Amino acid sequence: MPTSKNFFAVLILLFFSHQIFAQAQSILKLTDIPFEFHKISEIRNGYTFQSNSSPQQLWLDLNNPEYLHAIFINSQFKTLWPDRTCLYFGSTDAGITWFQLGSVPDTSRSGFPSIAGTNDGIAVITNHSNYFGSPTRTGLFIDESPFHYNFTAYDPGIAEAASWPKHIVLPDGNILIAALSDSLVINHFNTSSGTFSGWVAVGTSRPEAYTFSTSDEGKIGFAFIGDGVSDAGDVFYWETTNGGITWAPPVKVFDCPSEQGIAVGALRGISLNYYGESPCIVFETCQQDFNLAGYFPRLPNQILFWSPNVNGGVPKVIADSSNVPFAPSINPQEVFPPLCRPVIGRTEIEDYIFVAFNGSTDNVYVGTDSVTYFTGYLTATSNGGDTWIEPVKFTPDSPLLDWKYISGPKVFPVMQNFPLVYTLHYVVQGDSLPESPNPNFLTAQYYHASFTNIPPSVEDEILMNGFLLRQNFPNPFNPVTHIQYVIGSRQLVSLKVYDALGTEVATLVNEEKPAGNYVIEFKATEIPSGVYFYTMQAGTFTQTRKMILLK
Repeated sequence: MPTSKNFFAVLILLFFSHQIFAQAQSILKLTDIPFEFHKISEIRNGYTFQSNSSPQQLWLDLNNPEYLHAIFINSQFKTLWPDRTCLYFGSTDAGITWFQLGSVPDTSRSGFPSIAGTNDGIAVITNHSNYFGSPTRTGLFIDESPFHYNFTAYDPGIAEAASWPKHIVLPDGNILIAALSDSLVINHFNTSSGTFSGWVAVGTSRPEAYTFSTSDEGKIGFAFIGDGVSDAGDVFYWETTNGGITWAPPVKVFDCPSEQGIAVGALRGISLNYYGESPCIVFETCQQDFNLAGYFPRLPNQILFWSPNVNGGVPKVIADSSNVPFAPSINPQEVFPPLCRPVIGRTEIEDYIFVAFNGSTDNVYVGTDSVTYFTGYLTATSNGGDTWIEPVKFTPDSPLLDWKYISGPKVFPVMQNFPLVYTLHYVVQGDSLPESPNPNFLTAQYYHASFTNIPPSVEDEILMNGFLLRQNFPNPFNPVTHIQYVIGSRQLVSLKVYDALGTEVATLVNEEKPAGNYVIEFKATEIPSGVYFYTMQAGTFTQTRKMILLK
């Protein structure tokens, strides 16, 4: 898939202060954000149903922000899926290249995974499988070390035979798991003793329609969509400050009048995060028939945001047909209303909040089962949810793919504090859909999308002189770093790297370029540790900066 290296400053999704927020908001109404896409693997997938809710399929190690961990459901069959498994992938260069480690578990049919990790970079995966025998149930799998692919399996037991797990690694290293059996249940795993506390029923819900998160100060939150006689379509928030031993009384975030039969209620997608110590929940709502357990995918619907200190604690609409083009969703088997499956993430500092979600398009694959092509949208806030930019599409139009099941980490890494430089990461499934050359042809693949911002201060400097060479990030680095530069007019551009003695060691750019903002990757695999200098020349402009390679 083609990638873009041009990052135009007027299109940047960044809010350096509340004062420039309105200006950024109006600018971002104009066009798409320049995400860079990388195919995770050439392997194709026949089981395209990745999640029943907002996926939790990507984890990023903040202590090593170039280390990404992803897990997907995969099958090499289009029907029956006898080999369905959960494939675990890793990247050590911020998603530019990926490697496949294998199935988790490696000896059993499995599905519907969730991934998180420990403070020392170890992947923690849950899914349901037959690995522990019958009945099919949730399993917990903890790797030995980062990307070691030597998982230890833990069985929560058959008491509830719970499936569709979501989990979180707590600040103390212990793990909370939520899953669904006859009711919504939660279990606590003690990593020191290797034991579970046992499943505890906490309510009713729909498969995977529940989510954990933790604040910087260690507050743990749990949000879920109800599915009982009296709470179907409602949204609840729970909170604990002692690792899940006790929970505060639940807060009803959204009240659906399901007793009316046909009403607007929360459906499947839900995601939780924090702004400081304030919980932030995003979820989809749509019109549903609660008597027949159905929904109306061809009607407009909404993405809502809730935080107790925003809008008087009343959920706020952040996406609907007024700011995202409406198209009906055809073929409702995956339970995708026109706007759905939101995921919420925040930056490591400053707490900029980003919400990615799926939106239907006018493109329809007409076949045995006609299917609407979906795309990915992104919106954001810099003030805890009071104001939001208008959603912008970030998935490419070409080639035509059905972009579904967007997943991102809870926290996005910050590589430079002032001016703030951070990178957004998402994984998503792209499916070309057509049944060609035969119905058994596998069409879905896995992709990684990333975007690194250019701070508004860069725009100010551009206005002053038209040209700029930014400090590389990260710095120090090993062995990959990125260099941003700005060209004010079409020029012959040279960007070279020199060692401390002035010897040229690499030519990164040597060509004519139009005005714009650019990011170039420098991979220093063939040179030793040390201090290096990089120099840009463009017309009469020359600038040099220092960087440090530590291997």
